[in-house]
Amino acid sequence: MSQKVEQVADTADIPFAAADVLFIDTADEPGQEIITRIGRFQYEAKAYCFIGSPPVGASELAMTGHRVYELPEGTSLVNGQRALKSHDSSIGVRWLEVVIGETEIQLN
Repeated sequence: MSQKVEQVADTADIPFAAADVLFIDTADEPGQEIITRIGRFQYEAKAYCFIGSPPVGASELAMTGHRVYELPEGTSLVNGQRALKSHDSSIGVRWLEVVIGETEIQLN
């Protein structure tokens, strides 16, 4: 088991099915809240993959047994892959899990 964030060149290099990986684009600026929520198993996934340089704390997730990957910045996801996306709302930024290619919900 890897105890560090593993860099991969393509989503095919991640040894899990698309439905088992949760992608997080660092362009959405995930902070400590996301790291904490992953650490507390609030998102169900066998692996987590940051697109771009992972935030501080991602290596701690790997050291505690989470499978954590890093894809190059700008990597595009395909239909059916799961992602955490930030959405601005009246009460601040909310993080929602979406499936690429499905209709996104509209927040008030």
